[in-house]
Amino acid sequence: MYQAQCYGCHGGPDGNGGWTWDKTSTAKFKFGDVTPWRVLGTDPERLHFRHATEIPPRVHARFTTEFRKDHPLATFGLDDMIARTGDALGYYNGPISGAFLRAPYLHNASVLTLAELIGLEKRRTRFYRGRNAYDTARVGLVSPSVPDAVGGISPGPANKDNYFVFDTSVRGNSAEGHRYPDWGFGLKPGESLPTERKLQLEDLLEYLKTL
Repeated sequence: MYQAQCYGCHGGPDGNGGWTWDKTSTAKFKFGDVTPWRVLGTDPERLHFRHATEIPPRVHARFTTEFRKDHPLATFGLDDMIARTGDALGYYNGPISGAFLRAPYLHNASVLTLAELIGLEKRRTRFYRGRNAYDTARVGLVSPSVPDAVGGISPGPANKDNYFVFDTSVRGNSAEGHRYPDWGFGLKPGESLPTERKLQLEDLLEYLKTL
């Protein structure tokens, strides 16, 4: 499952404590590429923030001196790192070692667990953030259910550990996109994943725990 759905863009463990990727791949978007946000379907707001033109030179300088010479980012020119307009804006396809440490997921932290990210469970539209406990089964953060808004206003925190409500309908907070495997999404209300597909996603989640 990982090889079919994730490896092309993110690479994988090389068995010796390092990371490897397909250096012969001819895929349109592969490891080391910047995939346009429109292709990923993820929230684009992070690509338009006010430091977008300041960070690329610093990233370029660091990657070209500190990364392995065969790493794609070690060969990127500065022009490759500078944000452009239109469909060229996107996110870098990089390694996901230590995936269990990266919660919450996506570039704007809008998905709480890996189970939700891969489509094993439905992504929540609102959740509490604060002093979240860690969810070892779903791989991510625990959050209690958020009650329905009253008069269009989200309810306050349920307790001192839940500081604020993260609402994915707010600009910059979208939890859409990165729908891989694609068959794990798009279920109609009341529908469930076929047993075989569910087992495949459960296996994928268990493997992601080891990265």
